[in-house]
Amino acid sequence: MICNVVFDIGNVVTLWDPQLICVRAFGKERATEEFVHAVFKDPIWKQFNRGEHTATSAKDAYRQKLGFSPDEVDHLFFHLWDTQDLVAGTVDLMDRLKAASFTLFALTDNTKETEAYLRQRYDFWRHFDGVVNSARVGHLKPSPEIYSHLLEGFDLVPEQTVFLDDMPHNVEGAKAMQMHAIQFKNADQAAEDLRALGLKF
Repeated sequence: MICNVVFDIGNVVTLWDPQLICVRAFGKERATEEFVHAVFKDPIWKQFNRGEHTATSAKDAYRQKLGFSPDEVDHLFFHLWDTQDLVAGTVDLMDRLKAASFTLFALTDNTKETEAYLRQRYDFWRHFDGVVNSARVGHLKPSPEIYSHLLEGFDLVPEQTVFLDDMPHNVEGAKAMQMHAIQFKNADQAAEDLRALGLKF
């Protein structure tokens, strides 16, 4: 029987839209697909999410590598956080799961600074009995190590645990660790798929 529900954060609880971030920071004409890729697919971004950069050192790295001015990189980071509105319906889903006595956790590829910002802005964190953040453990999904941090750190039985993530490869990574996993598209679909696994809430 499943008793643990694990939530990714980006595009599951809060919106994550690199295109929108770049449009707001640099303008629509500059924010081409290639430009967005250069910013968020650069190794700097993965290093930041693994905790190998602070926000300050990541800004410095972007300035040196991509030629951003101090103002431009400040705008990038402002909109990186400012655009993270709540995904419709997810907090309500958490409320219902918690009321039905399920234990909730978060498993997120994220920076320490982003988590701190979101903790100040939103109170959905109160639902989680534990949080695993890539920047704190040094591993990104779908590496087995980050799922092991979750399972072993909170003494969870994989077969009693279901993971919600918007990215297919992260879903497959969880399944490889014997967890149940659902690709999140929206809160209504996620609730339906959870019920299909036998969860009653």
